[in-house]
Amino acid sequence: MNGEVNTKKNVLLPGKTALFLTLKIRKAEVIMVTGMKKKEKITEIFFDEESPVINIRTYNTDLKNRLTRFSNDYSDECKLVDDSGNGMLDFEINKGRFCFRLTSPYSEERRQMLSRNATQDNHLPKKK
Repeated sequence: MNGEVNTKKNVLLPGKTALFLTLKIRKAEVIMVTGMKKKEKITEIFFDEESPVINIRTYNTDLKNRLTRFSNDYSDECKLVDDSGNGMLDFEINKGRFCFRLTSPYSEERRQMLSRNATQDNHLPKKK
């Protein structure tokens, strides 16, 4: 088996019979039932200058949860378009509701100043 370990887990879904999930663990790499490796589970963000919507396709659990909550709260602004069944969700969201945030790295001087200020304001424990 070349260092592979098979594990079975029972996952109970509401109103469903037990689902048997088999994982193969090989060198700290988990291959789920979908047969996809973690590096194959990508997030794609598509938009053009003409369309008022952004299309987001993702396997990322945190992003899926955030977009699902947002679409439930603001159905006019964001909607779930497709659930592929293999863990990927496809959303459409209005351009004004999604943003990219670029952050520049802090200089060492600025990091020291922030650390000093936080320590003085009792936000961080003092170094011993």
